[in-house]
Amino acid sequence: MVNKMPAMIEEKTETKEKKPKRSVKRKTVDKWKRKKWFSIIAPDFFNREPLGETVSEEEEKVLNRTIVANAGELSRQSKLRHIQLKFSIHKTQGQKAFTQFKGHEIQDSYLKRLARRRSSKIQVVEELTIKTGEKVRVKAVTITSRKAAQIQKTQIRKIMKKELEDAAGKKTFEQFIQEIIFGTISSNIFKSAKKIVPIKRVEINKSLVLRQKAT
Repeated sequence: MVNKMPAMIEEKTETKEKKPKRSVKRKTVDKWKRKKWFSIIAPDFFNREPLGETVSEEEEKVLNRTIVANAGELSRQSKLRHIQLKFSIHKTQGQKAFTQFKGHEIQDSYLKRLARRRSSKIQVVEELTIKTGEKVRVKAVTITSRKAAQIQKTQIRKIMKKELEDAAGKKTFEQFIQEIIFGTISSNIFKSAKKIVPIKRVEINKSLVLRQKAT
C-alpha cells in the first residue's frame, strides 16, 4: 500500500503591473485676467485729481481701501509737501473709484526741526462738529520763538480753541478741511497769538474724520 502524500501546491500570486497614472491636465486660470483696474479719484474739493490706481476682481473689495497722498504733489504747491493726506474709497462707478477725505498728518521730522530748546510747544486736541454735520478730531500746535510763561500758554490755548471752534461752526466740511490744509486757520491763530508772545509757527498737525456726511 502506497501512502499518497498530499500534493504540496504552491500558489503563485500574480502581481499586476501598476500602470502609471495619467496626469490630468487642469485648465489654469490667470487670475490677473479677471481683475479690473480702477482709477482712484480725489474728492471734489481737491478738484477730482487722480490719486493712482488699484486692482481687484470685485468692485466691493475696492471699497474702504485707504490711499495716502502728498499734499504738495496733489495741490502742486511745494510748501505743502510735509503734509500727508488720507482718503478712503467709498464708491465705484465703472472703473473709477471715488474717495472721501479721512484725515491728514504732518511729518514728525518737520515739527522737530521747528521746535528748539528755547521755544515752547503748545498743543490742543479738539473734537469739532462741523456746520454741515460732520465730526472731526483736530490736533493743533503753536511753537513760540522763546520760552513762554504758563499764563501765556493758557492764553494761547484759548485762542487756538476759539479759532478752531469758530471755523467749524461757520464753514462747510469742504471749506473747513481746505482751511486746515492750506493754512487759513493756522494764520488766524498766528495773528492773535503773536500779541501775547513771539510765535515761530502754527500748524494743524493732525486731523481725523470721526463722522462723515452720508453720500
